[in-house]
Amino acid sequence: EHFDSTSLPEGWTTISANGNETSNWSISNTSNAGGEANELKLGWYPEFVGVTRIVSAPVDLTGIQNIVITMNHYFDNFNSATSTIGIATSIDNGYSWHNVWTKSYSNSGRYSIEEKILSPHMGYEGVLFCIFFDGASINFNNWYFDDFVVKIQDDLSLRLSEINLNDRMSSGPLNVKFTVQNMGSTAIQSIKATYQIEGQEPVTETFTVYLTSFENNTLTFTTTETLLPDTYSLDLYIS
Repeated sequence: EHFDSTSLPEGWTTISANGNETSNWSISNTSNAGGEANELKLGWYPEFVGVTRIVSAPVDLTGIQNIVITMNHYFDNFNSATSTIGIATSIDNGYSWHNVWTKSYSNSGRYSIEEKILSPHMGYEGVLFCIFFDGASINFNNWYFDDFVVKIQDDLSLRLSEINLNDRMSSGPLNVKFTVQNMGSTAIQSIKATYQIEGQEPVTETFTVYLTSFENNTLTFTTTETLLPDTYSLDLYIS
């Protein structure tokens, strides 16, 4: 869910500390969490103490045991107090919840999470997910959330996170660097990568690595290129 509409997503509900719906949750026309506008916002007003939740529509996880949750968020703190958020699951329509991730924050800033979820609710039909806050709302100004994703974790999956080159570079040998992340559940021990600069022959190398689940690594090709001043495009492929 990317919270791109002007209202809460269809099927999503809110639960406040006293069990009633709350107006603290809303959609904000901002991009503080790092995604594209709009985004989800938790405001401090009306003031409350306890747990407030925004709850997803039911998700069918029949036969699925391994999932990964990713989310971007931005914490706008009011003072030096510590505030806690988390993600939880429920299979009884929100009567009880199982926390799958929690973290406390005291510094304002932008954060990202990427967590493999262990929950007794995996494999069930109609699983609810929630983002929750636990504490006193007077301790923060706003909390922004975006790009909340629940996905199946493949055994073997590799992501090209970045090609580590500036848009403008000085003359001389060009060392092509790139960053990868293991998105699967199995450790990756070998990566084959190819880059091709416009007008040049492709360069392929195999890198020996050991990347555990969610681990990042920046790799550099040993073969360099020396280019004349000009504008070039570069393609990079991994497997």
